[in-house]
Amino acid sequence: MSGQNRPDLRRSRRLATIVPASDWIGMGYDAEAAAALEFLQLDIQALCEGGEGDDARVINLRGRVSDDADESISTYSRFLGGPTPHSDLMIPHWERLAKTLALGDVENFVVASINLPRPVLDTILPALSMSHNLSNLELMHTDMGSAGVLRLSSFLRNNTSLTSVVG
Repeated sequence: MSGQNRPDLRRSRRLATIVPASDWIGMGYDAEAAAALEFLQLDIQALCEGGEGDDARVINLRGRVSDDADESISTYSRFLGGPTPHSDLMIPHWERLAKTLALGDVENFVVASINLPRPVLDTILPALSMSHNLSNLELMHTDMGSAGVLRLSSFLRNNTSLTSVVG
């Protein structure tokens, strides 16, 4: 990644600051992936600052490449050809989300069309395990790889509140 020596991007690894699409493009991502990464950061920020209305029990993250709230996963996948890619620069955002999850009592957690490799799962699953009312877990089109599947399997084995798992 060519942008790793930029001070503003180094700072983003420590803090959940928004990296604009133009910077993602400068790091080699195509325009659709760059837009998806920027929107993912904004969506996580919105969830952490108030969630879906005042109901922090519902966490719904869906990969997108525009402000169109009606945009479907199939439309998204057509643009990008897969889930929102992962970057280590996103870890602070996932950490912020994990802190938010740990403060609430999440009942429904939905992630669709967003790449969830093991480092992301290692960040969010411990926070989800603190929620004793988690009844619905949906991880669709998340491209988590074999290490991620093993991590998720361990989480599922130890969770007693889930009544619905969709993958």
